[in-house]
Amino acid sequence: MLEFDIKNMGVSENDMSKSEKYEYDVLLHIIRQGKPIAAYEIKEALRMNQPTVRNICQRLEKKSTLTKENGSRNKIMYGPTWDGLGSLCNMNKKMLKEIDTMLDGWFKQPKFMESLKEDFGEVATKNPDYAKSLTKKMIKHFSRAEEEVEKITDEEGFFLDHMFAEQKLFQKYPAVLQTVIEFYKNVKFYRNNINRARQINLDSEQFWSSIDKHNFP
Repeated sequence: MLEFDIKNMGVSENDMSKSEKYEYDVLLHIIRQGKPIAAYEIKEALRMNQPTVRNICQRLEKKSTLTKENGSRNKIMYGPTWDGLGSLCNMNKKMLKEIDTMLDGWFKQPKFMESLKEDFGEVATKNPDYAKSLTKKMIKHFSRAEEEVEKITDEEGFFLDHMFAEQKLFQKYPAVLQTVIEFYKNVKFYRNNINRARQINLDSEQFWSSIDKHNFP
């Protein structure tokens, strides 16, 4: 079992819903083992009924948070993906303090490394030490990005969703361009929204240009 500081594992019941807390408890228990375990073992340790544990594991698997493999006697064994480690840290930021312990433990597990290779490519097997460093940076990077997601207001979220939807609409039906131009010329709020979207795209283009300067393949 991986050794975590008990102060880092606890979360307030006010910080998440009941179903989220169940998922957190199951994911934390699996990760703490440092090796894949069966749903029955989770049930016994957390004193939950087996159908609930099985449903939670299946949900987490669909989110690419867990992987499963066949163990002895055809038992299904569950273990985290690298994204599962990140998900745990997103649920409880204090677990970022335990990221080295988690990675040291799970980098020894074949199924974990197999799933890592699917996402990270050959670096996972050709240079495991560097892959471990990359994974740690990735989890921390996405944790910071998640903090920004949480700051997005309802208005900003609606605007971004609508902007993306209009782009999809234009890609599917190019003829709507004439309608868009008409709206842009004659409707103030629509013109403001288009100009706002244009600025977002310009800012994004600067980001991509910065990457392009490195001449990556």
